[in-house]
Amino acid sequence: MHKIFSKVDQIKNNWDIEGISPFLQINFLKCFVSSHPKIKHFFIKENSLRFYFQIIKFDFKRVSNYINYPFVKFFLACFRINVLYFSNTFLTNINSFFSTDKFNLEDIILKMNHTFSMVIVPETLKDSISSINYKKIEVEEDMVLNVKSNWNDFDDYLYSLRSKYRKKIKNILILGKDVRIDILTSKDFKFYEIEIQKLFDQIIDSSKFNGPKFNVKALHSLINSGYIKVYGYFVNKELIAFSTEMEDDTVLYSYYVGFKKTFNNSHAIYGRILIETIRHAINQNKTSLVLGRTANEFKSNFGAEPKKSFIYVRFTNIILNFLLSPFVKLARPSVWIQIVNQLGQFLTISHPLYRHLRSREKFIRTFIEQAKQCFLVPNKITLF
Repeated sequence: MHKIFSKVDQIKNNWDIEGISPFLQINFLKCFVSSHPKIKHFFIKENSLRFYFQIIKFDFKRVSNYINYPFVKFFLACFRINVLYFSNTFLTNINSFFSTDKFNLEDIILKMNHTFSMVIVPETLKDSISSINYKKIEVEEDMVLNVKSNWNDFDDYLYSLRSKYRKKIKNILILGKDVRIDILTSKDFKFYEIEIQKLFDQIIDSSKFNGPKFNVKALHSLINSGYIKVYGYFVNKELIAFSTEMEDDTVLYSYYVGFKKTFNNSHAIYGRILIETIRHAINQNKTSLVLGRTANEFKSNFGAEPKKSFIYVRFTNIILNFLLSPFVKLARPSVWIQIVNQLGQFLTISHPLYRHLRSREKFIRTFIEQAKQCFLVPNKITLF
């Protein structure tokens, strides 16, 4: 049986072992634990197994954003439950475990002596559960840019795009010509901390889904520990946006961003953030850039490709299982499509009426018609 700890001090000695990701190192985890005391944090340390997971408050109101039935939205908004989440809710596309041997999540669930009504398991742990008891749910795709080996600088990347997208990027750079970008030191971050929290919350509050409230004090701790770079975007002396970058070997992660929406209209600031992050990935000789799960269609304009993502869900409360399970099955991420022609050029088209179409075939036919209007002959069609 696994021994489960709830305090960092109980496991800090000899936690870091050969092979674990920097995002699972003890000093990295401390930054999240200390900044989020309302979340219940758990650790397992035995032999080669290192595992960090949480119990969080889950608001079903956000799930309703993926369901187009008004009554269902109203009904789901009434539920806020404890969820055993086998990952770090603030880094959903990064594993929070390391093990050279197989382990069984069911053993861990049985060992838990805390109250929870639902279990969420990331796809990377699906072999550790009995899938019969879980519902497989598709979530927003992770957007990843594969950095080509022949991109020696940003211009190489730029000229690998279709002229349509090159023009878009050049326009973004023109609009943001008076934007100054600085790496924020620990002292800088402390000075702008309140504003950074506001910028981040503004973006998260407008997103379809989010988990527990993220405290940007964690970013300050990550700066001090050397795990993250935070960039400030300024017009004159006003902070209008920030972005962050973390790295693991040849992969660069862009995860936490925030910006003032008024400046996004006038300075295309979010596009500028993506441009600078791509530039950094190329200059640092990374092989891939992970851009997260938001604004997927927009990111695809920069060459990022979607990676299908799933979670596995099980209700441990019989009543909630009866009430909520049928609606959880209805939740679907936004639908959009990306085509690639014979030249490797891509185009993204979304169809907001997809949920009201009777078949995927009809959706594809609608897409093909739009593609022909754009003078692209599809060589590959990807439906998301």
